[in-house]
Amino acid sequence: MINFISNNLSVFIKGVAMGCSDLMPGISGGTIALILGVYKKLIHSINAISIKNFKTLTVDLFWKKINGNFLLSLFSGILSAVFTFSFIIDFLINTYPIFLWSFFLGILVTSIFILKKHVNQWSYLNIGLLILGSFISFFITQISPKSNDIGLIYLFFCGFIGIIAMILPGISGAYILLILGAYQTVLNLIKMAIKSSISFDINILIPIYTKLFIFGLGILIGLRVFSSILKWLLDNENDKTMSILIGLMIGAIHKIWPWQEVFKVTIGDQNKSFFRPISPLNYSEDAHLLWATILFLFGSGLVFILNSQKEKKNIIMGWFTPILLQNIILILKGVAMGAANKVPGVSGGIVAFVAGFYEELIDSLQKFNLKALSLLFKRQWYEFYVYVNGGFLTLLFSGVIISYFSISLILDYLIKYYEIQVLAVFFGMILASLYFVYHEIDKWKFKTILFFVIGLFIGLTIMLSKPLTENDGLFFVFFCGVISVSGMTLPGLSGSFLLLLLGNYTLLLVDSVNAIYYTLGDLIKMNLEFTNDKHRMKLLRLAVIFSLGSISGLIFFSNILSYVLKKYYQITIAIIIGFISGSLGVIWPWREKVFKLNEEGDIVNNSVGNPEIAYYDYLLPNIKTIDFWFLILFIILGAIVVTLLERYGVKKNK
Repeated sequence: MINFISNNLSVFIKGVAMGCSDLMPGISGGTIALILGVYKKLIHSINAISIKNFKTLTVDLFWKKINGNFLLSLFSGILSAVFTFSFIIDFLINTYPIFLWSFFLGILVTSIFILKKHVNQWSYLNIGLLILGSFISFFITQISPKSNDIGLIYLFFCGFIGIIAMILPGISGAYILLILGAYQTVLNLIKMAIKSSISFDINILIPIYTKLFIFGLGILIGLRVFSSILKWLLDNENDKTMSILIGLMIGAIHKIWPWQEVFKVTIGDQNKSFFRPISPLNYSEDAHLLWATILFLFGSGLVFILNSQKEKKNIIMGWFTPILLQNIILILKGVAMGAANKVPGVSGGIVAFVAGFYEELIDSLQKFNLKALSLLFKRQWYEFYVYVNGGFLTLLFSGVIISYFSISLILDYLIKYYEIQVLAVFFGMILASLYFVYHEIDKWKFKTILFFVIGLFIGLTIMLSKPLTENDGLFFVFFCGVISVSGMTLPGLSGSFLLLLLGNYTLLLVDSVNAIYYTLGDLIKMNLEFTNDKHRMKLLRLAVIFSLGSISGLIFFSNILSYVLKKYYQITIAIIIGFISGSLGVIWPWREKVFKLNEEGDIVNNSVGNPEIAYYDYLLPNIKTIDFWFLILFIILGAIVVTLLERYGVKKNK
């Protein structure tokens, strides 16, 4: 049963990856299917769906014949991605195009080198077919998008043609829809379907879902027709077919090149815009070379990892696979910690606690002591690395750093536009965490209850405190570093929320981080003009002082916590439960912002131009509204995530 769930969940996640790629003009879902090793199985399964099989086989045999569980899981993932990530993908394409396309460029280029071994013999004919595939893909992606009034028949046609492209590696179905003038229409229909489903306005629902049904019907028929052709080609002419498919991918590289130049041409009475790939050095705006390179390598590495999972015959990668998987999971835990640490009110320590590596984290950090310092002075680098559990800390904090400059961008977007829903998910996660941490206490005695109350009181005091004004004094910034990092070591105590209270959240977690980011980009370009920018240099100096404070705080808190966890485990857990309980109000979803006002009664903006929050008014929910029940669902979702993590941890420990 566990293997059944695990396999279907894996296929579902692959479907999500395909769905996300199908939303983006320039990326093909077929490419992702090839990379993830489900392409041929997908084609064969769809081809098995026929009237003949349906009539001659029983329901059970028909389901097995078409790999029903596989198709259901895969297309559930695709549909889930389309209906949940459409807003995020649209945001990333418009706001962070260089970052997004750099990541997918790494995926596409690496995939081409890996997939070429699927051709057993590179004959002149196969090379010619590869060139032909490249030319076809290049020609299609050069066609200028058109604008049409979308009728139902044309919408059906777009679905039929679009899915053919989606199933072909290298040809983006989303770009075909763009050429046909239907991409924005379909994307808007999906967004409107989501919004109208929430409001449940029947007058809007019926026409929207009618159009989506017609579009979906075109997709289904196109999928069935074209899969038969592809199945025959893959079964009978594998080398030739794979040569063309790889060529299609090569021809599409220019379309997702991160740096594009826009130029306009007048054809007849129409003005048309075209895009031309250019060197990042000639890019008129900030080329973001540093992060483009990092994300390219990240996408490339992801393909290598996925490929090593598929091919157990690969001795080198196969030998490292178990360790590699553990390392990836640890990095992902760091990513989760980094994301949590950036949300005011949420503690990265809770992630460590729930994910089951809290004590190892504390024990590793407390080893930065005099003995470690002695090993450094003696230049015993390897002994130092082993002593402080360097492998664990390196991977974990790599995840934290990756999150800070990547996942946190998505989190920032979600908090900006869906703050209440995000808070509800975290609220559910913390409630579930309380339940599981509560069972760490063997027996609730007077002493443990007393320390629980102390922790509760401290948590409530911190929650109800009002923020100070911004202070860039070096000693105070160092103090902020010491205090803020406590959120990583103390579950329930949010470091970013403490920075808000200290008045330096924007200065240290927004302005200074941006200064580091832009400086690294300048260094990559060998541009040292930033050294003349006094404001930038001041922010960099503050970032260094803040980092030193954070490192000092990590060592200080971890040594104390390591001692008390070993000597007074039950009491420490009771205080932590109190902290978590007392800080719950910080992320109470039902609240209203109260902004800071100046003497004239106008809203005060912070250093980045956003309204400065003075405090929150906490409200009682209205159970009669539909919004209340939707938030309850998000709370339940958060609780389920923590429950699954907890079950995974228990199973792993056994």
